[in-house]
Amino acid sequence: MNRILVRIVITFLVILCQAYFPQITIFNTNFTPDILLVFLTIIAFSWGNVQVIFIGFIIGLCQDFSTQVDLLGMFAFAKSISGYGLLTLTGYSKIWSSIVRYSVLLGIYFIHFLIYFYVALSNISTSFSVIFSLVCIQSISTFVIFWIINKFLFNSKLI
Repeated sequence: MNRILVRIVITFLVILCQAYFPQITIFNTNFTPDILLVFLTIIAFSWGNVQVIFIGFIIGLCQDFSTQVDLLGMFAFAKSISGYGLLTLTGYSKIWSSIVRYSVLLGIYFIHFLIYFYVALSNISTSFSVIFSLVCIQSISTFVIFWIINKFLFNSKLI
């Protein structure tokens, strides 16, 4: 019971960090790194069970409620798909090298942000090159945050 309470408290702290994380401007584009996706990745590699998909849905729904109401469910959908991809990736930890796993992880992040930005920016006239650059920036920044956390907090044991 105590372990579950600690996990719930950590989850709410991460959600608060995501809600109040400052925006970063790169190439005249404002974005906020997706700390919740990094947290979902850590959960997937730490636990490695089907609960990750459900947790991704709940985290995404909380992110939807805190950041956007007009696209309610978009982060929940994208995080559920990412949770499934991360869960699948954990099954290959002894087969693939770490470079391949990092590449697949970057691909999962890319798909997550491609789903989100494609739907979020579909109602305004935005070129695909702008969407592609936003997806790349978000994917790489989220990947770098995960890599730093994995390297320094987990001693590269997650991947």
